[in-house]
Amino acid sequence: MAVHDTSEASILPYLPAWMKLKGTLPGAFLLIPLGGRGRGIVLIGWRTARRVTATAAQTSVARLLIDSARKSTSPILAESENRLSIKVA
Repeated sequence: MAVHDTSEASILPYLPAWMKLKGTLPGAFLLIPLGGRGRGIVLIGWRTARRVTATAAQTSVARLLIDSARKSTSPILAESENRLSIKVA
């Protein structure tokens, strides 16, 4: 699922409260499901609104990167409160 502009009035009521906290609302985001039902989702966000698109190949690469990061002991990975963050320089 892609949201191109989170400031649109029609979108705001559907965003979770944690996302609307000061400084945490991305301008646009993409949600990618992880595997089967209940395994989770990955949120990839951009600071500014933009047209978000992802091909099946890009989605597969994102899942591979996330899976790899989850298995790694690298400091780029942070997990807290059931949220996994990959820091990109």
